Amino acid sequence: MMTEAPTFHGGGAAVVVIGGHMGRRRAFFLGSLHRRRAAVQEGDGSLLRYRSQRPFISAAKWGCDGDRDVEGGPFCRAVIASATSSALLQLTTCQRHKSYVVKFVRGHLPSDLKDVAGPIGALYGSLPDADEYSSFRMPAAYLNHYHQVGYVTMPHAALSPQQCDKLADEVMQLANDREHHPKMENLYATSLTNMSLEAMKFEMFFCQGQWRASWALHDLIYMPSFTVPCSQILGNTVLRLWYDEVVMKNPRKGPCIPWQQNYARWQHTKPMNHVTVAIALDTLTKDRGAPCVIAGSHRWRDGQCIPTSAFDPSKDEIGQINSIWDIVNEDEREMVLDTPPETIELQRGQAMFIHPMTLHCTHGNRTLDYSKMLLLHFMGTPTYAVHAGSLLPKTTRFPAESVIHGPYFPVVFDPSVVEDMPPANPQASLPPADGAGVAAETPSSPDPIA
Repeated sequence: MMTEAPTFHGGGAAVVVIGGHMGRRRAFFLGSLHRRRAAVQEGDGSLLRYRSQRPFISAAKWGCDGDRDVEGGPFCRAVIASATSSALLQLTTCQRHKSYVVKFVRGHLPSDLKDVAGPIGALYGSLPDADEYSSFRMPAAYLNHYHQVGYVTMPHAALSPQQCDKLADEVMQLANDREHHPKMENLYATSLTNMSLEAMKFEMFFCQGQWRASWALHDLIYMPSFTVPCSQILGNTVLRLWYDEVVMKNPRKGPCIPWQQNYARWQHTKPMNHVTVAIALDTLTKDRGAPCVIAGSHRWRDGQCIPTSAFDPSKDEIGQINSIWDIVNEDEREMVLDTPPETIELQRGQAMFIHPMTLHCTHGNRTLDYSKMLLLHFMGTPTYAVHAGSLLPKTTRFPAESVIHGPYFPVVFDPSVVEDMPPANPQASLPPADGAGVAAETPSSPDPIA
């Protein structure tokens, strides 16, 4: 016999328990469906209906007037069939949302999430309609600030507390060094691969490529709250994912990451056609791993990278930050004295956009809690491979001077398919790479996986 359908109140996960074949009970985890929901029973069968909060930000998050939230949050129903037959749980969908739980139960989700085009539905519902993307545009004042000083911060949180909880849970699962994540082989790199005593002195966890291993982290790369502004920053171009990162610092001993420029690690791609989004999963302060930037440093040395020093675990935080004086020349020293490094404190769910040439570091974690931050690295189209081979571990091998494309670098936003999205800053458009104009029209066929 079927058990009585429960009524749910408050937040947390929803579980439907039914009686199955031979009296066994099966629990179907319906995922994190946020705090706003209602349980409705209709007719002979029990109909449970869950409604989530609207998951996206609109122009109000940028401090604009006359805007509206974007519809399309997850709205799924669990229909419990008659008790006279074997218990059957059918999940049907409403509006534009497909339950990622149904896809998993039916075996429709591949083990490598790079094979899933678009969001699954674990972090939010579905993407907005073509006429709703204008709500996510970055205002011109913020765009100008980014190009002038090399970074810009969202004035309000882009993620809800429930979304931050979901992402933080998946980060903790990846960081579990006792029960290793079942999809660890999909990551490009992780600190868990080297558990020597020397590596453990760093007191932090990091990994790259987690969008291929975890559901909510996979959905995050498609979130229009981040993809639309990044496309604007790069001149309203088609946006591809480069890769993503997790940086989690341990309580009290999390290290200070010294000064760096992101593009210094990406010179095997051209042109400089990238942007980074740093997302705080915890409230980040000067004592809890907040980023620190030097305004205007993206304009130094006419676009040439500055040789930075490697991480030295023997130095304390003051020594790591003062290493700036070892890498700047006399002119830059005066600029640092005029505009000292600025610590950017971020609230939970807040994000900042960083130019690939901006000098930045992150403070250590001296609090009693973890410090978690996500980094999304995007690139515009076209971006080219400088040398032949794989750009990331175990990914497609590209010929030299070919356009970067394929499932390992998915398109996360295309402004041509949405309405009312003119280039907000045409000066930000980047010219194609030298001698590679023809390759942009006809991408070379990639070689097999390395």
